[in-house]
Amino acid sequence: MFIPAFVIITFIAGQDRAITTINTESKNMSEIYFSDNTNAKGVVVRTLERGIYFSKSNSGALVFIDWRKIKRIEYQLKQEPYKGLLCRWFQVVCTMNSKKFLTN
Repeated sequence: MFIPAFVIITFIAGQDRAITTINTESKNMSEIYFSDNTNAKGVVVRTLERGIYFSKSNSGALVFIDWRKIKRIEYQLKQEPYKGLLCRWFQVVCTMNSKKFLTN
């Protein structure tokens, strides 16, 4: 079975990003309030169309939570945009001026 190199690189990059997100738990701690008036603390790993992947701080388990169960999410720190693999691995193209793209 042949797996294209692009698929392998994409998988490894996604896995690296997820591990980095979970390991920086103290910086990106979030609190989720559910519709049944309970809450949980942890890290939002990914937001998807139907819900979120959430790493619970007390057990470290990665769970999928449906948007219908979530009342609100409170982030403790502002999340930084993802700069890309070139910046993370090779420190190339790390400075990006966001105002440049907003003004024409």
